[in-house]
Amino acid sequence: MHYPFDEFASDVRHLARAIRDSFDAQALVAVSRGGMTLGHALAVALANRNLFAINAVHYEGERRLDTVKLFNVPDLSGFARVLLIDDIVDSGETMTAIRALLASRYPALEVRVASLFYKRGARVQPDFTRHEAHDWLTFFWDITLND
Repeated sequence: MHYPFDEFASDVRHLARAIRDSFDAQALVAVSRGGMTLGHALAVALANRNLFAINAVHYEGERRLDTVKLFNVPDLSGFARVLLIDDIVDSGETMTAIRALLASRYPALEVRVASLFYKRGARVQPDFTRHEAHDWLTFFWDITLND
């Protein structure tokens, strides 16, 4: 299924309203790579310049790997409330790993999750989301530059 920009723009507005109404995120952490576009858009919509990225590798193309590799973990020691952002919560394994890592480093940190899509059977359900995913998604930012 193709996910177009126009739908993304509408979804960002809805997510930003819901987040603004119920969670005062001091920092945003986008999961690289899938959460980067949404992270940037939400940072602008929420007027929040505290946007960070964390790298997580759990997929190789459409194939899920056996482990979640996390690196480039941001220093969140100055924040009490953080919003984790990704394009989709599929199995929930990536979010589970990130939340466990952040909890071990920052035990008092309040963490919420935002995603455009989620799967009902995921280990973690996003606090803020727009759509349940049933098929493989192709996001408008997933362009191929190789000929």
